[in-house]
Order: sequence, then structure tokens, then C-alpha cells
Amino acid sequence: MMKKMIISGQKQETSGLIFNIQRFSLHDGPGIRTIVFFKGCPLHCYWCFNPESQSPHPQPTYNEEICMKCATCIKICPNQAITKKKNNTIVINRSQCQNCGLCSQYCPTEALQMKGKYMTIDQVMKEINKDIVFYKTSGGGVTISGGEPLFQHQFLKNLLKECCIRRIHTVVETSGVSLWHHIKAIIPFTDLFFYDLKMMDREQHYKYTGLDNEFILENLIKLQEKTHHIIIRVPIISGINDSDENLSALANFLKTINFQRIDLLPYHRYGEKKYEMLGKLYLLKSLETPAKKEMSLYQEKLKKYGFKVKVVDL
Repeated sequence: MMKKMIISGQKQETSGLIFNIQRFSLHDGPGIRTIVFFKGCPLHCYWCFNPESQSPHPQPTYNEEICMKCATCIKICPNQAITKKKNNTIVINRSQCQNCGLCSQYCPTEALQMKGKYMTIDQVMKEINKDIVFYKTSGGGVTISGGEPLFQHQFLKNLLKECCIRRIHTVVETSGVSLWHHIKAIIPFTDLFFYDLKMMDREQHYKYTGLDNEFILENLIKLQEKTHHIIIRVPIISGINDSDENLSALANFLKTINFQRIDLLPYHRYGEKKYEMLGKLYLLKSLETPAKKEMSLYQEKLKKYGFKVKVVDL
């Protein structure tokens, strides 16, 4: 039996851990949108281009290119977690680091930065409110992404409620890795779900993401019974999930639950530098972005099953 794991998330109601708020997005829902990125994710996908989203804690990143090698961080670190190599490169001992953030506060060039900040609902809404005029003129709104937003399910619900009170259109992008009752709780406050499906084979899914897909598929079936405002999003990673076998299995599964809309997202290496800054190994260094011709072929294959298929190049 394949190992199964569900992480229900942190029970934070008054504050949530956010690692970015991106304004004026055009590819993450209708109209002009503000994207709020939640930190923390139970998956560890090989191709993740937001590796800073995975940890459920604030964490430092180090950009060697702008570091002036002053060693201030070494002196200030209370846990002796930062050292210097012979070539003057700064090294962070991640197991020793307590994520206190002092190094980033004293770094003169911001080569060290903390990723992840606890924010209240009011603080997040203050940022969202800056763009309300653009939502009204473009039919846009707020998209909650991650990480996995449902990892902080209570804060997510409270934020969505606040958006609804202000009549702001809401989109939640989710991997579906959550307890069903947490997903069910946000349905009344979510105008549209972007639901990620990576691959259909359970063993392959486990290999490339760290979890099998049983609960993901079960939750999608339950969600489809409650709302039809769902778009399936499929990242296309060459040599991993772009086979005829996987695309056919995906199409046949979605046909059984009467889905109509699929977005295909070509893999990009946008996150490669981020892995280096986090002291992580990037596992897909030799992989290239699928060509537009290839994406068109995948699009046509799925269209033959009767789906509306769009290629979204983020």
C-alpha cells in the first residue's frame, strides 16, 4: 500500500504566513489580480518554482552575487549557524539555523533575506485594497496561491470571507492535499478553484511530489459535486508527465466527473536560482521548457476528448 499523508495545516486564525503579495497579475484568474502567496506545502514537487513556499516557517535566503563578504551575519547570528568558506562564500547551516531573521536585518546589501512574514487579515486586506479600482474596471480580484493555501485553512477561510464582504472576486489555487472538511469550508467564499493535477499514476506521483494522489483525486470528485467553478491546471514537465499514457488517463478520469476546462502550464526553470539561495539541490537542471509546438500537440490531444484546453504561459 502506498504511503498516504494529509497535512491539515496550522490552526492560525488571526495571522497567516505570507511569502509574497504580487500585484497586477494577468494569468491567475479573470481580469487584473492580486496574488497572495501562502507559505507551507505538504508536497515537494521536483519542478516547484517557488521552493521558498514549501517550508511552513520563515527562512533565510542567501544571494552570493550581491554579498560584500563583510561577515556581519556571522558575528550577529546567535546560533553560530553562519560560517565562511575559504573563498569567502557565506554558508548557512540550515539544521542549526533557528530562522530568527537577525542576519537579514543587519545585512547591508540584502544578500540575506527572510522569506515568509506573519500578517494579520487587516494587513493583507490593506494590500489588497490598493488594487480594488483595477478589479472593478477589469473584472479581476484576488487569487490565493502558495505553497498550499489550505495548509493554513482557517486563515484562508477568514481572508476569503473578508474579500467576499468587499465583493472581491476570489480564486484559490490548490493541490487538493487537504482534509475534505477544510476544502468544503471555503467553497461558499471561493468564486473559482484552480485545481492542480500533476499525474495520474500513484507511484509516479509519489516519486516526483513526495505524496501519492489518492486524496487529491477523491477531493476533486467531492469538490465537483459541490461546485462547477473549477479549472484543472496541469503542469507539463517533459519526460515526467507528458506521455500519451498520462494524458489519456487524465482525460478519461476527468470525463467521468464531467469536467470541461483544462489549463496546461509549460514547465519553466524560473525557480532554479531560488534553490541555490535556499541551499537546496535543484533536481531538473537538464530539463528544458517544452516548445510551443509541443504544447500545441498536448492541447490538441486533450481537445479530442471534448475538453476546452488553454495553454497558460505564466
